[in-house]
Amino acid sequence: MNKDSSTWLGVAESALRAAPPTALVSTASALLAKHAQADQVHLLLADYGLTVLQPVTHLPCTGDATDVRDGGAAGRAFTAEAPVIEVTGDPGMVVVHLPVSVRGDRLGILSVHLPEHATRGASGVLELAAFATALGHELLVAERDTDLYLQARRRKRLTLAAEMQWQLLPGRGFSREEFTLGAHLEPAYAVGGDNFDWTVTDDSLTITA
Repeated sequence: MNKDSSTWLGVAESALRAAPPTALVSTASALLAKHAQADQVHLLLADYGLTVLQPVTHLPCTGDATDVRDGGAAGRAFTAEAPVIEVTGDPGMVVVHLPVSVRGDRLGILSVHLPEHATRGASGVLELAAFATALGHELLVAERDTDLYLQARRRKRLTLAAEMQWQLLPGRGFSREEFTLGAHLEPAYAVGGDNFDWTVTDDSLTITA
């Protein structure tokens, strides 16, 4: 990786912010190819039930889903919210599975196929993790303008009530130094009026359900 990590990460964050909403994956791929010698990059988003990770591809299709519970590297990274390095059959190459989350709200995994030496040292994986976090922030912004990432999360159609309900909810997780929150709705695709919400100020936390 670039020795000046703060410089390349700053450039990367600016490039992600400037990218068209539908081009975040291709922009991330180009940035990681340039700065980390990555030759494959895949963004996997968690479905509404948090049971599978589905790759983001061109609408209306997505690729094969990865079961979060099958013990695979991507599922472990998502569950633990920590990077997992997977050794491949390609000599000298690894796949790094990086959590994509925003303030504790787990969105999915960024899987990066790159040379093993790019992950060595104290900063290698940390830089990649910081990049994945920056991508997560841009995904939330992009969802205002495109359904690409929402569609990738869906294993089946949502009922109209569920569609409206999910639009009203906060993120499913939130973390600060003082606390960590998590919530979920089941059934995820046919919500029947259940709700949760939270709000935070400098000195208080309010939770409703």
